[in-house]
Amino acid sequence: MKHYQSNRKGGNNQVLYVGIDVAKSIWSVTLLTEEMEIKTIPSAPSPKKLSEYLKREFEGYDIYSVYEAGYCGFWIHKELLRYGIKNIIVNPADVPKGDKEKKTKTDRIDSRTLAYTLRSQLINGIYVPEEEMITERNLVRLRATEVKDQTRIENRIKSLLNFLGIEVIDAGKSWSKGYIEKLSKLEIKGKEDRFKLDIFIEELKQKKATLLKVTREIRAISKSEKHKEDIKNLTSIPGIGLLGAMVIMTEICDINRFCRFDYLNNYAGLLPTEHSSGGIEKKGHIMPRGNKQIKNVIIEAAWVAVRTDTVLKHKFEELKKRMKATKAIIIISRKLLSSIYHIMKTKEPYKSLAA
Repeated sequence: MKHYQSNRKGGNNQVLYVGIDVAKSIWSVTLLTEEMEIKTIPSAPSPKKLSEYLKREFEGYDIYSVYEAGYCGFWIHKELLRYGIKNIIVNPADVPKGDKEKKTKTDRIDSRTLAYTLRSQLINGIYVPEEEMITERNLVRLRATEVKDQTRIENRIKSLLNFLGIEVIDAGKSWSKGYIEKLSKLEIKGKEDRFKLDIFIEELKQKKATLLKVTREIRAISKSEKHKEDIKNLTSIPGIGLLGAMVIMTEICDINRFCRFDYLNNYAGLLPTEHSSGGIEKKGHIMPRGNKQIKNVIIEAAWVAVRTDTVLKHKFEELKKRMKATKAIIIISRKLLSSIYHIMKTKEPYKSLAA
């Protein structure tokens, strides 16, 4: 192997490929040129320091870098671009790995794999939304997290009451203020159990107040000049309300990044697996990967649509004659997603096939 010499002078479009394994305390960075592997080095977790080192040691080179999407979001990507590094972020599941890489995982191996894959042009970077859309998406996702946390507290209350042999009154889908007050007035024999229930109730009240604040902020954003037309069109689809429309809009961001519906279908996780050979086509369950936020909203909307849209209801009943309802609803979900694709492309409201 050729020996590496520092302070290389680039020229004639010489290219440096950089694979970065991002971690909180230290990064593992592999450097390649078109001809050879230079070395793998540790780096401080700082885009600025890494960029300064690369620019100093490889003056005049075109520098391309890659790291896997994860806990750190997009800030590293944006900083690298700002310092003149042509960076992409990739989905970890899309990085091709050999048997060795699958069985032996280290930061060094991961960074080398990324660098070689980048040089071979075997991966494409994921879409990076604009900053404003990222903040709006984070807010919508925050609401989903708050809803899950609220459900956990409600389940703790139910579990405690069941443990104490107290019949749990059905609260329906929403635990109203009046229902919570009834829980507060329940007669509990043990002092410690009473204290525990009161703690849970107080947590629930705080969580509901927080959820209300987040929901109001999302509603305010939906009424902005930038989004109100898209929200109006998306909410014309059966089963999709304002909050569901906000999920779809902030997760898709720019519909034009999907040149075909199949790409959106795959992104949403509604594309079926396929094992076809010798002229025999076999399709299975939906892909295990995909955008869970969009997938959940679409499937929930489909259950509503098959009750309210005449054509979709008829199609659903026909499908149920030859498959389970849970499989049939996925097909209806794809039809709704197709409508979303058309609506966001054309900026027109939903039109039922029955119209």
